Amino acid sequence: MSLPVNTAYITHPANRSNRKRTETRYLVLHETVSNADARRQLNYFNTGDRGANCHVFIDWKEVLVTLPLDEVGWHVGPKANAFTEGVELCRAANAADFKKQWDGAVEWFTYRCQVYGRGTDMILSHHEVGKKFGGTDHTDPDEYFAMFGKTVNDFRNAVAAELAKNTAPAASLKIAPDAAREAILQMQSLTRTADKDARIAYNYAANAARKGAQITVEQVLGVPQREDAERVCDILGDLWHLTDRADVRVAYSVMADALRDATGLPH
Repeated sequence: MSLPVNTAYITHPANRSNRKRTETRYLVLHETVSNADARRQLNYFNTGDRGANCHVFIDWKEVLVTLPLDEVGWHVGPKANAFTEGVELCRAANAADFKKQWDGAVEWFTYRCQVYGRGTDMILSHHEVGKKFGGTDHTDPDEYFAMFGKTVNDFRNAVAAELAKNTAPAASLKIAPDAAREAILQMQSLTRTADKDARIAYNYAANAARKGAQITVEQVLGVPQREDAERVCDILGDLWHLTDRADVRVAYSVMADALRDATGLPH
């Protein structure tokens, strides 16, 4: 992915629901109407009762996950909050930054659509959600996109083009080094009783995470057998569900996709 994925949760108690979402029907595309970058947006929500939040902020430097992705957010009104995942685009000041943000956002939405096994019918703008479900009169990101000659349909079409490539969900995602280390540590806690063939699969997965995080790759034991890769993919799936850190989940996804690609397992 062209932008790194980082996690730093909103901590102000007034700006968190702390409730798990039971379904996800839509990914909602917002715009902040502010030139503040993602970290400044996070600081805003951490320093006062805002009565609102969002799962992800994307600027021209990073994808910043600010809520557990399965937590009920407060970004589109009471009805739709219950079944949506919200992403705010920070307003770029120039075309170069907008291009970086656009590419990163397309990649992130592609990844999330693939995680849910859905197409671009899953993507709605804040404006579209308001018209469909009520609870908000905001029209973003229409005006913002128009500033750079884009529309929400252009965005959906860009995501559709990426989905059509049929690449692995996490194939292009960049992993934060600390997330890669955490994922490898949790996975390696399970390798002590593994047989030699399974350890090859664990080693292959761990090195995929190291490559994605651009940290030193350790000894390569070989290419795993298909049945061993399948077992480790199942374990990585379990670990994925046990963490609420989006960046660590990205690392698990990269590991599993590397094993699938190496052994011909379906994605």
